[in-house]
Amino acid sequence: MFEHFGIILDSGCSTNVIVRNPDWIEHLNTENTINLTTADPSMGKTVTQGTCQIRMSLPLEDPTPEGEAIQLTIHNAHYASQCVSLFPTHILTENGFTVTLKTSGSYITTPKGGVI
Repeated sequence: MFEHFGIILDSGCSTNVIVRNPDWIEHLNTENTINLTTADPSMGKTVTQGTCQIRMSLPLEDPTPEGEAIQLTIHNAHYASQCVSLFPTHILTENGFTVTLKTSGSYITTPKGGVI
């Protein structure tokens, strides 16, 4: 699933998308930084490098009416090159995606039925 892209799906209390891959960033506003604290207390607090708009292309398992990949654009993500990339599941479900978490074989279904 998203792990192939260096992203951890977070079904917990995260409210922000955190990215560390600068290749996904379309626009970076370095004036909007936040103090970020993760559930891992050993990391301490991190100041993000700004808010950003990101665009990701995720391949689908089988070709669908959506094509071979789906494009995601996220506004107001936070760039923190020193952190892991976190993607809250609520952002997907609020936009019509279904997230299925299993011990093995987890997947995401797009609004049109494609599988990531």
